[in-house]
Amino acid sequence: MDVESGGAQWDLYLEMSDRAEGMIGRAQYSPDLFATATITQTPGRFPAAAENVAADPTQRVSGLPIM
Repeated sequence: MDVESGGAQWDLYLEMSDRAEGMIGRAQYSPDLFATATITQTPGRFPAAAENVAADPTQRVSGLPIM
């Protein structure tokens, strides 16, 4: 569901839920900091991020190669 509220309480807020029909999610973001294209590409990056974190849980998110 796409809804524009005119602003976000945080710079970036992502919420993911695992449901019987599959994963669903939503994002709230500051349009002054993020382009819409960047946010719409983010869900496709989760599998690679999860694999990298599972391989080395001590690494920083900012250091992940998918960022």
